[in-house]
Amino acid sequence: MSMYPGATAARMRHSDLFKIILPAMKDYFETKNYIFVHGWIPSVVNRVNRADYYRYNSDWRNASSADWAPARWYNGMLAAHQGVIEPGKTIFCGHWNSSFGHSAYEGKGSEYGNDADFSPYFGKGIIALDACTAYSRQVNCIVIEDEDLTGDR
Repeated sequence: MSMYPGATAARMRHSDLFKIILPAMKDYFETKNYIFVHGWIPSVVNRVNRADYYRYNSDWRNASSADWAPARWYNGMLAAHQGVIEPGKTIFCGHWNSSFGHSAYEGKGSEYGNDADFSPYFGKGIIALDACTAYSRQVNCIVIEDEDLTGDR
């Protein structure tokens, strides 16, 4: 592996990750009762004094690639607590460590200290799974059963 970032980036652009895996990724997967995303669903976001304020976009399923790109990095727990949830569904998300939700909304420990809770975070319309594995050395897993809307299994 080269020590030069440009050479490494060039090699990565020609790897199977960039040529096959990333182009095949889906923005979301939906079942009868659940939606699975990385960060959150595309929303209307306003930034005020370095704080994000999310508003629900009822047409998020038809969002463009440009709308999905930032949504992948949203803090789903923050968005859900600001009312951005899908009626009748629970959204599974990752990206933002679940300890944020436990700390900010349940008052359970800190976000990263020895008292942090990295277990799955359950809230209205949300289940956040990211255990911040590199830090916590923990992986969260939940088994669910639901109807596949596509007819594929």
